[in-house]
Amino acid sequence: MSFAGIFRAKNGIAAVVDSKGSINRSGNLEEDIGRNPEKLFPLSDGVAVCYGCNQILVQNRSKLFSTTVNVEDFIYEYVRTHQTLDAAFFEMIQIKMGTNPDNREPILFIVGRKLWAGNYRIEYHKIGYDYLAMKVGDENEYAFTGGVDVYTQAFGRMDFRPYLHDVEELRKNVVEKLQECIDFYEHTLSYNPVGRPVKSFIVR
Repeated sequence: MSFAGIFRAKNGIAAVVDSKGSINRSGNLEEDIGRNPEKLFPLSDGVAVCYGCNQILVQNRSKLFSTTVNVEDFIYEYVRTHQTLDAAFFEMIQIKMGTNPDNREPILFIVGRKLWAGNYRIEYHKIGYDYLAMKVGDENEYAFTGGVDVYTQAFGRMDFRPYLHDVEELRKNVVEKLQECIDFYEHTLSYNPVGRPVKSFIVR
């Protein structure tokens, strides 16, 4: 797992993610040494963050065994030709996941889009082996976050509304809070699945 979030201010959107990769071995999470999955993706119309499963098994009819593919490879390839992540992208990911029933963990995306100056939208997408779900944030929702429960619960208790007037101030405060959480949980959890460096990106 990890932590990822998109926060909406009056003059832009800020994306914030951690950089740690984890793997589930026999029911226990541990750091995936040597694997640093990219979780933040600038788009022509905004920015996307990704969390949850970061590799899936893809079965090709012409091959005997499934191939392990990094989720960011699908994203990079699609963004290179389309400059955004649209409905066709999420449908493609679901079809790829549906080729192998061992793809049990979902892939989750939060997307922030600039519709026009002063108007920004945040979306949540969840893709599983046999399902595809989407939610669009309403006017009163200024943030979607996801990842490890203790982190999302901690951020759910934080109030960033005093910073919604300026996206840079909002980004700075979110980054600081995430770094503080990482430092705290390094000493309180047996394994901290969220780690530095914290990455961020702004769309105005």
